Amino acid sequence: MDADKSKRLMRQVMKQVHPDLFTEHATQRVQNSESLKALNAYVERMGRGYPPGALHLDFWVREPSAGGLVPVSADLPPGGALEPLFFCFGLITEEELSAGLSRGGGGGSRGGVDTGFITWLRDTVGEAVALAERHEDLKTRIREARADIEHRHGLGALQVGSEFSANPAEQQRQLEALRVLDAALESLPPDAAAALAGLPICAHHPDAPAAGAPALEELAEGRGCVADDGVLHVIADRHSLRDALLTLDLDRARVLARVSLFWQRRVRELTPALVQLLGVQNVWCDTRTEQNSQNFVIWAGYILEQREDIERAVGPRRFTFSLLVHSDATSPAIDFSVRSSILQVRSDCPPRQLVEFLTSDGSSAADEAASAVRSGQAEEQALLEAVRAAFGAKHVVRVCGASSDGSDVLAGARRLLENAEAIKGSGVDLSGASLAIDDCYEVWGSGFISIPYDFDLRDLQPQLTRLLAAGDGGGGGGGGGEGAAAEGGAGRRHDTVAAAAAARARPGRGAAGEAAGGWAGACRGGGALCVAARRRPPARAAAARAAAALPRVRAVAAPAPRPAARGAASAARLPGLRF
Repeated sequence: MDADKSKRLMRQVMKQVHPDLFTEHATQRVQNSESLKALNAYVERMGRGYPPGALHLDFWVREPSAGGLVPVSADLPPGGALEPLFFCFGLITEEELSAGLSRGGGGGSRGGVDTGFITWLRDTVGEAVALAERHEDLKTRIREARADIEHRHGLGALQVGSEFSANPAEQQRQLEALRVLDAALESLPPDAAAALAGLPICAHHPDAPAAGAPALEELAEGRGCVADDGVLHVIADRHSLRDALLTLDLDRARVLARVSLFWQRRVRELTPALVQLLGVQNVWCDTRTEQNSQNFVIWAGYILEQREDIERAVGPRRFTFSLLVHSDATSPAIDFSVRSSILQVRSDCPPRQLVEFLTSDGSSAADEAASAVRSGQAEEQALLEAVRAAFGAKHVVRVCGASSDGSDVLAGARRLLENAEAIKGSGVDLSGASLAIDDCYEVWGSGFISIPYDFDLRDLQPQLTRLLAAGDGGGGGGGGGEGAAAEGGAGRRHDTVAAAAAARARPGRGAAGEAAGGWAGACRGGGALCVAARRRPPARAAAARAAAALPRVRAVAAPAPRPAARGAASAARLPGLRF
């Protein structure tokens, strides 16, 4: 089947199964999201020349004649073919299905596609380690330069470019931007320099797109702008930066910064009380925008206002899941996945509805799922540490989205451990290297080495060598990445290995390149507080699952909670609760 027809048919499938079509059906929405995520990984491996392995998919579609939703299942062959999917949706005939399978087909062999594990490692590990050392050195220089400029000029905060640098080229641009900013600040008149004291600045290099920054038009013209949170966004152009700093409305920036800090402080103050009252492990929200912080504080106020009624209803219950309060209006008021330790709650969810969930069988299911996830994370971390020790590596992380339950990661780690002596005996020295169990071979701009979970020691693959040679030459593109590690810490504002893993760049991948669903980490994003964000696709996107795309949120204050259904049973169980 030609590529144009495949794309057309895939669009027809997406029109029927897109998760946004099932906002009122939480279970079916999650199922479609998980299946799309698995399908995305399958198609990506096909595009890279790998046999993706057999895949079973379960979707839900709307069927008016059946009076509701009906399931649709498809089994894709290990060799890589989409015809079975199209056939199950009634988009192609049996003859087209047979023809597609005979061409792409189900044999499951490598078909000459390279995996050359030992040869590839031997040829690339030295270069990767050197690249990693350079990346660490540049990261240290950037951190020291930022701290020095903040201190000498009395700035409230200073950020340059993306939160995590994906490759040395981007890091060099950040250093250049810092030098230009420092020179511009030094050249300001004393009164203008003093007016900047205490204000946060975000500098963008002229050659690096200011993705996600406010007022992109003003930035493109070199004028700079004041964001809603009081951050001064400027382009570090040596010819225009000084003038831009002199023309910014600093009084407005100072007021906005104070307001933003007020809402962030209220988030910090209210969070411990919510954790104690609701009996959860933690409560998170995305504080990178004032609106999100405001929505959280208003919602928390509604909850804490009914403290006595909630304490009486919830009692001494203690849960193993955490709460993420978000402002994604397209999501259910309360949502959880069996593969996550996070209960997602919309910031306009009425207190009664949340308490009804916490006292229902739904909370028990969420609690069991969270316990299983945490147990799996502990097993995975222990196994990755064993692999690291066996090879004397600096880091071993997982960025594999091949299976959302992590089984492929565990299997790949075990096989690495079992073959450690053979790999070392072949002359491959991984001492000091940073490894990532992934679904492909790749050297990142940060020096991490991706190893596919289904590597084969015996295969020789010249095609992969050519791909790697082409990819290594450019050092990758810029941009941060969405959480690449298991749930728990993939995006806090610190330099964890998971954050470094998230920051790799892969040509041709956008932040929205993967299907929605699941979690990259319990925390993610750039707020100074502990924040989290709903992740849309498997734990690996590149202009990353960290810029990776936070969900769209409404630009309005959270409304008062809407009344929930007042069933007789719930009213009897939750006396005194309002809304």
